[in-house]
Amino acid sequence: MAAKREIKTPGVTAEPIQEETVEPTLPKTTAEQAEESLDAINSGESEGEKEPSQEELLRQELEQMRAQLAELKKSTQTEAPSAAGAAQPKKRIPVLTEKGWSTKEAD
Repeated sequence: MAAKREIKTPGVTAEPIQEETVEPTLPKTTAEQAEESLDAINSGESEGEKEPSQEELLRQELEQMRAQLAELKKSTQTEAPSAAGAAQPKKRIPVLTEKGWSTKEAD
């Protein structure tokens, strides 16, 4: 009646681990490596159409954002001309008079 109880703890394995057998590879000669590199380069150029690089994608996104920003600037400036500060107070500069320091409007 006594059943065998097995407790499995995460991260702990009781089964033996089989190591993968790696076949030894012979080192390639320089000529073989050069041929493989040339084949890879030539196959990439012969395809013709390439996917846009990360830099090109970011440039396109930046251009779109700039266009959106320009549209937003135009739309907000035309809606509220009075909020843009049409009636700004004139600048005042300090002036020394006979009675002491005072300010006057700048020209």
